[in-house]
Amino acid sequence: MDVFHHAGRRTLPTVDGSTRQFEYRQDRFSGTEMELFTNHKYYDAYIGYAAFMYCDSLTSIFIPSSVDGMLNQVFSHSPNLETIYCEHTHKPAGWHDDWDQIDDGVGHPNRVKWYSETPVYGGNHWHYVGGVPTIWVI
Repeated sequence: MDVFHHAGRRTLPTVDGSTRQFEYRQDRFSGTEMELFTNHKYYDAYIGYAAFMYCDSLTSIFIPSSVDGMLNQVFSHSPNLETIYCEHTHKPAGWHDDWDQIDDGVGHPNRVKWYSETPVYGGNHWHYVGGVPTIWVI
């Protein structure tokens, strides 16, 4: 179901995770003008193929540790996506190898930031500062 395709929405509907669960399907948020998406821990366990396809305005996304499955090309044709904050410390086994491809057929590991409680050299890790994901700077 292509719920948000070219809808021009900047916000997502509220879903009460305690009474309803949903999963992201192909093109679930495609074509939206949203700039930031935060997936709350109680929503689902995986994000499907091309779930955020053609989200030109999407610049940042937070993926909680509850997401243990990620299909391929989740962010296909979302060229302005600069930072993917993953609450995992590394890519889980259940994530497809090309989950972070845009539209050029390759992954973009520099935009993926993995969680770390302690400082890590290299610039690809983040931690919480006042509840906000913040990239480690050493």
